[in-house]
Amino acid sequence: MGKAPSQVQYLKAEQPLNRPQAIAGGTFVSTDLTRTQKLLEDFAGLECVKMANGKLAVRDGGPNGKGHPVGGNYWAFEVSEVAEIEHPQHVLNHWGFDLATPEEVDAANKAALEMAPDYGIDKVQQPRDIHGVYAFYFKDFDENWWEFQYRKPNPGESAK
Repeated sequence: MGKAPSQVQYLKAEQPLNRPQAIAGGTFVSTDLTRTQKLLEDFAGLECVKMANGKLAVRDGGPNGKGHPVGGNYWAFEVSEVAEIEHPQHVLNHWGFDLATPEEVDAANKAALEMAPDYGIDKVQQPRDIHGVYAFYFKDFDENWWEFQYRKPNPGESAK
């Protein structure tokens, strides 16, 4: 049995052992790696490699899609193929992409709506100001949620 909240002691190190600059990886599942690869490469602009049978490695393409400088930050994740999605994601558990301008968010939203049948995109939300960014979400054919956002320089102001 777990401890009651009053019994849990939270400690914060004065000098943490690590100081991450970004989240560098994660995992999710798909029922169709070929279809997922098409969505990630063609629509999201990511780089994908089939690592092994039933596994896909994915990474961002770096600044402007031109790769990363030596020693630069990048992120990657792994997609595993499964027969069925046992635990569908909720919109609050999503993968997010930062775009350079509000106009790029609007263009991505328009593309998601227009290309939904081609990429298995479902439930495309309208762009809006939310949690300090201008963003929209959509769900893919495997119930994975994706966010395309513009980080506003002054989060309290409207992006438009």
